[in-house]
Amino acid sequence: MSEEELDDTYSENYNEDEYEIETDTHERSYSGISKIGIYNGDRNNNNERHGYGKALLPNGDNYEGHYENGLRHGYGIYKFRDGAMYKGFYKKGKRHGDGIMIYMDSSKYEGEWINNEKYGRGKYTYKNGDVFEGLWKSNKKHGLGTYKYSKSKNILTGMWHENKRIKGFKIFFPCKFQNSGYIFHGTWNENELVNI
Repeated sequence: MSEEELDDTYSENYNEDEYEIETDTHERSYSGISKIGIYNGDRNNNNERHGYGKALLPNGDNYEGHYENGLRHGYGIYKFRDGAMYKGFYKKGKRHGDGIMIYMDSSKYEGEWINNEKYGRGKYTYKNGDVFEGLWKSNKKHGLGTYKYSKSKNILTGMWHENKRIKGFKIFFPCKFQNSGYIFHGTWNENELVNI
């Protein structure tokens, strides 16, 4: 599964528990979670979540952190029921600012977010140990970046456009001797190497 597909899987849906009357922790029964979830924390004069709080959502996910006028806002930790987790900043209910997303398969993105999307500088560590570090736009590698292959130790550096390698690439092939290797320069077209 690609990182784009993983991000689609881990959208923090706006459940009705963000907008309706919640059941406080001490009032719930252990026979099940209320259809609107459970919330324990600060509220404003309109009885909206505001300040610090903890929420258990009806789908089994939970959130602990800051709210503003009923929406996640500021720093928080969102734990998905399958083990994935986001730790970072929110703005008006969406991941926004610096944050770390750890996916169910142990892959991880550390970097900037805008409106729930990877956007700006970020580092993505794949489950096989490969690492991409560079610029992102709308959850895609977009701009200057470096891809390090865990197994071969090869390093690919250049420009990406919507997840495709496009220009200015150099590939470093390490040798067995420490700090030595070969560098090749290449040109890509539609993600295929066309010239070295």
